[in-house]
Amino acid sequence: MVKSKTSRKPSHAVSAISGSKLQGVPKRTVSQMKKLSKTQKRPERKFGGVLSHKIVAQLIKEKARLQTGVIGEDEVPITHLQYIKKMK
Repeated sequence: MVKSKTSRKPSHAVSAISGSKLQGVPKRTVSQMKKLSKTQKRPERKFGGVLSHKIVAQLIKEKARLQTGVIGEDEVPITHLQYIKKMK
C-alpha cells in the first residue's frame, strides 16, 4: 500500500490588523503565485494585499486628524501608528 501526499489548499489572504479576508488577492499556491505578474498578485493601492479597504480608509482619516491636531498620538491605536507613519 502506497501513501500519496496530498497538498493542502492555500488559505485566503487576511488583513494584518482586522483579520478579515482581502479582496483582489488570488488564492493560489506559492509556485502558482510566482508565475503571476506583480499587478495580478495584489491590488495597486496603498497597503494593497496587506490591509483591508476599511482599515485603509480609517487610517487615512486618522492621519488627517493627527495632522490637523484634532486628536493626539495617544488616542490612535498602537497597531495603526506604524502604518500611519509609513504613509506619505
